[in-house]
Amino acid sequence: MPKTKTIQKTTLTSFQDVDQNLRFIGLEKSFVSKREAQMNKLILDIQGKYEEETREARESIMALEKDIELYCSEHRDEFVESKTIALNYGLVSFRLSTPKLQPLRGNTWEVVLTIIKKLKLTRFIRVKEELDKDAIKSQYPDSRDLAKFGLQLTQSEQFYYEVNETPII
Repeated sequence: MPKTKTIQKTTLTSFQDVDQNLRFIGLEKSFVSKREAQMNKLILDIQGKYEEETREARESIMALEKDIELYCSEHRDEFVESKTIALNYGLVSFRLSTPKLQPLRGNTWEVVLTIIKKLKLTRFIRVKEELDKDAIKSQYPDSRDLAKFGLQLTQSEQFYYEVNETPII
């Protein structure tokens, strides 16, 4: 059974109706903005309250973490058999990060690229190819010319409206 397309009809009969709807949209947007501002103020107040309440605990945690890290670093020789030591209330460990390349001190990526090019090690150079669409559009403004490349110019018209917003006091 073929799908039937539902056709929507407007309830507006004139541009005066359109203008009234724009007025209502402006009023509703103003109301929403006002309520969102109130909501954001409440959220900020709550965040500030809990920030203040938990500041001491968070600072204490940071100090304890730093102290544990310093102790473990000073006793690094005890992590020889295993990089992890299990304790009653948790574990402490040294983990290797994911290896990443960095230029030697004093070098930049541009210097490294130049060296790689001079050594003709092009397998280590990534080249990204992509069409310069702006150049094609300026060179071939007629879509008939673009067809030989397998391209077409498309453009659509989108409905737009703008409300003259005046704040409600």
